[in-house]
Amino acid sequence: MDFNNIGTPTTRTFTFQDGVQLASSDLPNVTFNWRGRTLTAGSSCVTTFAVNDSLNHGLSVDVSGSGDVTVENQQPTLPNVTYNNGVNSSDSIDSRLVVSGATVSDNTPCMDLSGGGIGADAGPPSCTIHVNSSSISIRKNGGTTGSVLVSMSNPSLVVATFPSNLTVSPASQTVFNGQTFSVVSKNTLRGPYNVTFTSQCGSSLVVKVNVTN
Repeated sequence: MDFNNIGTPTTRTFTFQDGVQLASSDLPNVTFNWRGRTLTAGSSCVTTFAVNDSLNHGLSVDVSGSGDVTVENQQPTLPNVTYNNGVNSSDSIDSRLVVSGATVSDNTPCMDLSGGGIGADAGPPSCTIHVNSSSISIRKNGGTTGSVLVSMSNPSLVVATFPSNLTVSPASQTVFNGQTFSVVSKNTLRGPYNVTFTSQCGSSLVVKVNVTN
């Protein structure tokens, strides 16, 4: 942004404090317009990511469509404002200056759900791994349980690798015609996370797990 008020946008880089790191799978790009509102694919949804420290104490960060940034749902408490609602609609109001209101803001998460229900494959014919969905959504803190059906072209041990805020069970099993891995959230962290399924013969696939409220 134009930090120096000279008409030219410049870049500033901010680093996390020592021991703080990104917990979710990626750090999102958020663009703000001149009014401070976000421009996320033309929508006003909420962008969420999470950070944690070396002790796995985590925090979720939300950037709303109105441009507000909140940590762990600590939204500010707004005061009640008294206003006069007794103005006659014809009192010195030029109808040409009336701006029509927009639709209700969309507060759904800005997450990539494009892989939901869409299968994916990887690896050579002798070691092809397949998942029935490359993206799933679950609720935080054990609210819901997601499942991924994994198949192999030939029987092979498949091991799941996942972040500490998720539990995948079983963590490993022999897979052939289709075995299910269950995914559940262990805490209140939200955002997108990667779960990698790796076969003993070398093929692997990443499933995006979107953790929501």
